[in-house]
Amino acid sequence: MKINNKDEALTQLNTLEEKVLCRLAELSTNPKALEYFSNPIKFATVKAFLN
Repeated sequence: MKINNKDEALTQLNTLEEKVLCRLAELSTNPKALEYFSNPIKFATVKAFLN
């Protein structure tokens, strides 16, 4: 699923269980994790691994 904007992202996040959302929020405070989300090549690698 391609999410194109902040509103779509927040709508999708709102559907997650609280525990999962808290874990994602925790990752958002980790500089290494943010590097994977910010870098298109690293993000593609993570997505490929998870698919």
